[in-house]
Amino acid sequence: MRPSQAIYTDYDIPTTDGHHLAATVITKAGLPLPKSAGHLATPSTPAPALASTPSSAATRAQAPPILVICHGLLNTRYSRVVRALAVGLPYHACIFDFRGNGDSSGNTRYGNYLEEAEDLRQVVHFLQHNLGYRVAGFMGHSKGASVMFMYAVQYAALDGLWGSQKKEEKENIAATPLSSTGVAGGEPPLLLVDVAGRFDMTQAPMLRFTAEQQRSLQEQGECVWTHYGPDRDRPYIVRQRDLDERSATAMGAVRDLDMTRSRVLLVHGEDDDVVPVSEAQLYYDTILNGTSLNGQVSEDRLALRTLPRTTHVFTEAFERDQLLQVVGDWLKEHMVAL
Repeated sequence: MRPSQAIYTDYDIPTTDGHHLAATVITKAGLPLPKSAGHLATPSTPAPALASTPSSAATRAQAPPILVICHGLLNTRYSRVVRALAVGLPYHACIFDFRGNGDSSGNTRYGNYLEEAEDLRQVVHFLQHNLGYRVAGFMGHSKGASVMFMYAVQYAALDGLWGSQKKEEKENIAATPLSSTGVAGGEPPLLLVDVAGRFDMTQAPMLRFTAEQQRSLQEQGECVWTHYGPDRDRPYIVRQRDLDERSATAMGAVRDLDMTRSRVLLVHGEDDDVVPVSEAQLYYDTILNGTSLNGQVSEDRLALRTLPRTTHVFTEAFERDQLLQVVGDWLKEHMVAL
């Protein structure tokens, strides 16, 4: 059910490799909307292909902010966690289905983190170049959190999400006093919220597979793990090469996050039996000792919060309420120009 105080607009976003991503922009009453965009899109109409030039600093400064929320494995833009964040927080939000999930076309795979990072890039481009928003940050649940981090490391600078930054500015920025927005130079920070994301991909989660499925993987190189989709009629085939690709996904790349221009919140349930809460500490330690922070961090730049009696999928209402409280308080400190 869609709350009456928000306006939901559906879009069809094409990818450069021929897929279409189903997305919904949720605008909140009382917040500014884009005045114009380079290529205005109409609801449910395909957008132009991805352009290579990021938005200018002037354009971003005038654009209203929006948060992009990424769902987890075999889920959709209307999962419990995504819906709770998108509806419960007082900011414009974009939710979407990764390829092969929900209403999006194409196929999904067990280890396709890089493909989903490309999907996320298409969504960012659409929001900024077609609709006229400024992507202020990302929130990701489970697999979506890992994808969010991969996008931030590989594409945030290319897509202009860290603002205009010359090489010499980046080298000296750590010594520059912070402005009232919390980022040297006055640019708003890029906000990253990780909800129950996995860091260590090296161990294949064989406990997820039955003995018969493991035998099929060994003998045939693939197995049907589960069925998914609205009618649970789509077989989800896991191949050995998917497991290998997943194991090779190195989330240690978050050490390269530009934390002089980013703010990170790590949130994890203490009773998570899918992704252990220790994974959040691995993210924290890696970012803390990364190239930008070098072991020096303040709570406003990198924060870790654990939620008592909270599981991976946030089934109970009180779990989602805790999540909203923690994320909402953190965003209230960091969202700029609302």
